[in-house]
Amino acid sequence: MLSLLFPESSLDNHTVSIMPQFIKPYIVIFYGPLLETLIFQALIISGICFFVVRPRKNFYFSVIASSLVFALVHLYSIYYFIFGLLIGFVLAVAYYFARYRKENAIIPIFLIHSIWNFIVFIAE
Repeated sequence: MLSLLFPESSLDNHTVSIMPQFIKPYIVIFYGPLLETLIFQALIISGICFFVVRPRKNFYFSVIASSLVFALVHLYSIYYFIFGLLIGFVLAVAYYFARYRKENAIIPIFLIHSIWNFIVFIAE
């Protein structure tokens, strides 16, 4: 069913396809979401919020920048780009509001991303 929505599989890119089978789940479900959360949400949003002091401006700019970069990295097809933009937006907004409430934002975003990747990995 996912192949109908997304013609090119996210697991079919060259880097993942040459990995041994037992390593793929660790990369796709654990390391990928962790690194992407640290880079696309924590680094980008925190960096923009540090330099842009006004809360309204840094919200829009940081969420748009984070979701756009997230989508560009998931540019396997136009469908993945659009879906990555939407998912990146949801993850960025969730991270921003958790950060704004002074909560640890990295762990919940990482878990959401890992669960999503687990579902996609199993469905493939």
